[in-house]
Amino acid sequence: MDEFRWNIPGYLSLKYNSQIEQDYIVELQQDFFSQIESGSYRSALTTYHLLFMCYINQVLYKTKLWKVEDFKTSLIHLGGDLVQKLEIANSPTAFSHKDLKERSSINFLSLYGNSVEVIRRAKTIIDFRNQNLGHATYTKVDEDQFYSKINEYNEVVTLIANLYEKTLLKELDSFLMSKSAEIREYIENGEDSEDELIENISMDDIELAFTAPNYLSCQDIFSLYTLMTDEAIDTLENKKYYLKIRELFANHLKDILP
Repeated sequence: MDEFRWNIPGYLSLKYNSQIEQDYIVELQQDFFSQIESGSYRSALTTYHLLFMCYINQVLYKTKLWKVEDFKTSLIHLGGDLVQKLEIANSPTAFSHKDLKERSSINFLSLYGNSVEVIRRAKTIIDFRNQNLGHATYTKVDEDQFYSKINEYNEVVTLIANLYEKTLLKELDSFLMSKSAEIREYIENGEDSEDELIENISMDDIELAFTAPNYLSCQDIFSLYTLMTDEAIDTLENKKYYLKIRELFANHLKDILP
């Protein structure tokens, strides 16, 4: 079975701050494919919903990192204990708090523009699960219904990723500005030329300083890669850095995609 036909795994982070989160997601994915193979479509759909919420938690954690002040403001309406936990959160697991309901967590997407319809569709998915799969409703899910619902999840996941695409690109630009300043400092100290230092940047460097701390997924990297067209970066001040990152991302995607 080609696991990449299922959108959510490709949208989940490549690196985790929490071993608990990583183990949980790996187990969910294993359960999901096992349930499909056995024809347990209701169970598989419930598991896919949990993967979807893991993705939502990761998006909220990224939002906390990228939109610091807006995120703090959005916490005002929440309870004290929950506010404190989310303010100091160092992994997406903080968003699984018992006082933060799934439906309410989706509201954080409003921190991105043009999010009203995406929020509505995400809440519709959650409502279906809560009303039909969350307790003993005797609801059956056949194969056609299963694939129809999976498509709904996949569409919403893609729409959510599109919401934060511009913000992600700004984060990359900020990172490259910092990297170029770091390299200029090396040059001023008489250590190699700019071109040599740029050429020596590795994917390990990018992973350590950018993709891992920002909880980026395979799809996030692919989105950044597709945005870095010749036309888009031709007039940028840090063009040489973008070209190097694009090369590294292209090679990395070849390694991790089937």
